[in-house]
Amino acid sequence: MKKATKTALDMTARHPDFAPGWQELSKLESDPAKRLVLIEKGLGKNPDVETRGALLVAKAEAIAERGNKAVALQMLGDLALDPASTGETETLAVSAIERMLFR
Repeated sequence: MKKATKTALDMTARHPDFAPGWQELSKLESDPAKRLVLIEKGLGKNPDVETRGALLVAKAEAIAERGNKAVALQMLGDLALDPASTGETETLAVSAIERMLFR
């Protein structure tokens, strides 16, 4: 097991309600189905607005990896245009859309 994965697992074990810990763990998971489970755990932990946005972008990317690009693009478009999204979230969503469209 990689050190980063062990550190993230330790963090989520010690602080299970800390959404950024789940976000970090999800970044280290290569399987999109398993990544979605970790992302949902993070979203269920009342994340701050930036972490929530990053988790939602990651969720859309994982959904696209599982073959549902149309749903992912819709999610990202909604996120990019949502007035409640931060500038960082909007930038992440637009970048993800560009990657999906131009791969």
